[in-house]
Amino acid sequence: MAYIIFGSASNVEDRLDWHKELAEFCFSKLKAGKPVLGLCFGHQLMADFFGMEVAKNPNGESFYGSRLINFEKNFGSLNTGSQSQVFVAHSYQVVGPLKELKVLASSPDCPYDGLFHPELPYWGLQGHPEASVDFYQHEILENCNPLKDLVLQNSLSQGLEIIRQFSLVAQK
Repeated sequence: MAYIIFGSASNVEDRLDWHKELAEFCFSKLKAGKPVLGLCFGHQLMADFFGMEVAKNPNGESFYGSRLINFEKNFGSLNTGSQSQVFVAHSYQVVGPLKELKVLASSPDCPYDGLFHPELPYWGLQGHPEASVDFYQHEILENCNPLKDLVLQNSLSQGLEIIRQFSLVAQK
């Protein structure tokens, strides 16, 4: 069994009771050896839990669209130096400093685009590799210009590959 924490309409800085409960639940699962993947809000929630800062994006800018992330550590068959195109839709991101977590992936827009725990089975990504065409049509298109077909297809297929790699890593 593995767990995925998806996005949320709330932000980590809201400090809602359920945020703390969810982070503690996930930490208990991690300590029991159960893999956890945090996506967007989930990534921010667990980074905050592990002592990192989450803040509004630089200049208050919201990121909508797709971006290329660079893997700085192996993640399944996604090797160090490989890149993946993923959808992004966020106004907050992890800004550091690194404490218990290490960098899994980065981009020019976000140095902590992906994080992992070196001892616990935790991985987190700022983007939305789980995103579907529906997510693109209702979240991305409402906030930015249409993506070129190749970028759209790469974001869908490469995001799916990231989720597939998590499922394979989680089975080990």
